[in-house]
Amino acid sequence: MKARMMMTVLLAAALAFPILADEAADMPVTERWPSALGVYGSPLAGHAGGGLNWQAWYGPLGLSLVGGGMYSPASQYGSILDYSVFGEVQYRVLREDFSRWFASQLYVWVLAGHLGYITVETVYDNASATSTRTVHPFVATAVGGLGIGIEATLFGHFSVPLEVGYIGQFPNDRMLTFSASGGLRYRY
Repeated sequence: MKARMMMTVLLAAALAFPILADEAADMPVTERWPSALGVYGSPLAGHAGGGLNWQAWYGPLGLSLVGGGMYSPASQYGSILDYSVFGEVQYRVLREDFSRWFASQLYVWVLAGHLGYITVETVYDNASATSTRTVHPFVATAVGGLGIGIEATLFGHFSVPLEVGYIGQFPNDRMLTFSASGGLRYRY
């Protein structure tokens, strides 16, 4: 009797798991796997920004945080220090799961963040065969922007966001520019 009862329970469980799995597969990708980790890059407003990226959807609202930078004190050109930290609030306009392996969504975004940098310049004097290295002072500034984004999700987990919009930098080195950004994330 116990053996029959155990077989009945095991058979019911074996039939129930595929049914439950199929119901989860019918959920939209962003509901099944609402969070993502990966990398993201953006030219921001003339200074490169990007680094590690965390992103999550809470219904139609999304939140994305990005942070990264570099420090190279021996640099002769470009930057000694260059970092950025920024976040986006995203609002989904349209979502479509085309098949089990491909889904996409369209959203609008608003960006706010901070970046800092120290630039260096080396000038060579050919007449005396000497060089002069000038380290410019540290600059900290804010960035803000808005635009639209498209996220393609492959095989339920591999997220490829592409965003375009306008990003401004202020109060130092004021600038407003068109920006195209992108990344690669793993949705979980």
